[in-house]
Amino acid sequence: MKPKPQDSANQDQPDRPIYLQPPRVIFALLIGVLALVAYVVLVKTDSPTPDPIMVENPEAVMIMDETSQNLADLPPEITTKLRQDVIDRTGSSPDEIEILAAERHTWPNTCLGLAQPDELCGQMLVDGWRVRVSDGQRHWLYRTNHNGQTFRLETE
Repeated sequence: MKPKPQDSANQDQPDRPIYLQPPRVIFALLIGVLALVAYVVLVKTDSPTPDPIMVENPEAVMIMDETSQNLADLPPEITTKLRQDVIDRTGSSPDEIEILAAERHTWPNTCLGLAQPDELCGQMLVDGWRVRVSDGQRHWLYRTNHNGQTFRLETE
């Protein structure tokens, strides 16, 4: 009786050191390690939102556009909303309310950098405007998003 020849599949013996294992076992281990490393790298670098920035002065993280925009670039719906807000706050006549200046800004979060205590703000950059409004005697600074749907009074 002849002994059965061993096929290559039976040559993988778990008690053999790794360097004596057939090349396909080493290849499979290397592919597994490579896949694990690629997964870890992609998970760490592919985060959709940055970590929240905690600062005491939101002005410090405000990103200003290099070019200052003139009043003609300010969307009319923003002008209307801010004028109405000043009228509601002061009871001033609409004829007295004037937009003095408007500059494009990128705010550090959805609260336009003016979060209230215990208020949750989305941690994303928000394009918008910083607008100076006057009734002839007093001045107000407003922050808005790009279309004026969100606006906040900066100073009173």
